[in-house]
Amino acid sequence: MRSAYFLLVACSSAEAPARRTAAPAPSTTAAPVALDAGRERPGTDPAPLGRVLSAYVVHGFFDYAGLRADVARRADLDAFLADVADDPSPDLATLLDAYNAFVIAEVVSGEPVRSVMDVRGFFDRPKRRVGGREVSLNQLEKEWILPEFHDARVHFALNCGARSCPALQSEPFRQVDLEATLERVTREALGNDVHLRLEGRSVRVTSLFDWYRADFEPSGGVVAFIRRYRADVPEDARVGFLRYDWRINEAPPRE
Repeated sequence: MRSAYFLLVACSSAEAPARRTAAPAPSTTAAPVALDAGRERPGTDPAPLGRVLSAYVVHGFFDYAGLRADVARRADLDAFLADVADDPSPDLATLLDAYNAFVIAEVVSGEPVRSVMDVRGFFDRPKRRVGGREVSLNQLEKEWILPEFHDARVHFALNCGARSCPALQSEPFRQVDLEATLERVTREALGNDVHLRLEGRSVRVTSLFDWYRADFEPSGGVVAFIRRYRADVPEDARVGFLRYDWRINEAPPRE
C-alpha cells in the first residue's frame, strides 16, 4: 500500500465480490476519454428501458416486486434486452444501460433475494447477448466497458443491485449528453454519505475506490479524483473504506 493512504476501515475478503477484482489497466492519460456528445447514432432504442426505469426507480432504489407483477413493463425490459443483443456497435451509453438492465432482469427473473451475493455466480454465470457477444456482468464491465472507454466515472453509473451501489437513474443514459451525465452522477455519489464520509482530515469512501484503485490513477489517485468533486476533502486526507452493503436495493413499499 502506498504511504499516501492510511487504511481506517478494512474490508474483509468475504466482502470483496467477484465483480470487484482485477480491474483492467487504466488509461495512460489523466483525463477521461472525450465523449462524442454531439451525435446520436442508430442502434438500440432506449425507450422501452426508459418506461421501466421511470415506473420503478424510486429515489435511486428499484421496485423489483412491482416489476415482477407488471406484464407490460417486463415486456419492455425484454424488448430492450433483445434490441441491445444484436446492436452492431453499442456506444458507452448503451453499454451502461445494458449492464443496469441486465442486473434488473436477473433479479426479477429469480426468487426474491436479500442480496445479489446470495445468488451463486450472479456476476459470472448469467450470460446475455450484448452487441452480438455472449457476456456475463463481469465480462461486460471488466472486459468491455472499462478497457474500451478508460473512464473511472462509469463506476458511479453502473448499478449492481446493492444498497451501496451508486443510485440507479430514472431514465436511460444518452450518448448525446453522457459527458454531463457522468459528471452529475459522480458528483451526486460523492455528495452522499453512503459513498463518502468526511471526518476531520480523514475520509471514508466507497470500497469501489479500493477495488478499482488503478482506474483512478490517471486522475492522480483516489484523493485527487475525489477533490475534483469535493474541494472540502484535504489534499493529504487519510483514506479508509466503507463497508459495502450488499443487501438488495429494493425500493421501500409505496404508499
